[in-house]
Amino acid sequence: MNTKKILIWAFRLILLTVLYFPIWILGTMAIGDLLTDVPSEPGLVGEATGMLMLGIINTILIVGLIVSSRWNGWRLASFLALAYYGAFTFITQIETWYFLSEITVSPRMLPRLFIMGLSIPLIYIPLAI
Repeated sequence: MNTKKILIWAFRLILLTVLYFPIWILGTMAIGDLLTDVPSEPGLVGEATGMLMLGIINTILIVGLIVSSRWNGWRLASFLALAYYGAFTFITQIETWYFLSEITVSPRMLPRLFIMGLSIPLIYIPLAI
């Protein structure tokens, strides 16, 4: 690949990573009023670093699937959105329902967790394609 193509792909990845965050935040607004102010345990990395890593990894994953697919257009967008939602939201929230519904997740929050995961498949993936 020549330098021009590398710069174009780098710009696309940076733009998609930047677009990932407001679209993801749009989805989190579904549960915003139900969150408590209980502090969480510190992780291995800081919050900002973790969010940046999440955005970069998800962007590279989605772009990699788009580039390697033989499909294109709405067919690719719909199947990739369905696969992404199933893997990242549906399976995770089924586990949340099964293991945490009696402990920490209220009955009002559980359906909103499924709604929260819709912004990336419905908005971001078609934009990326």
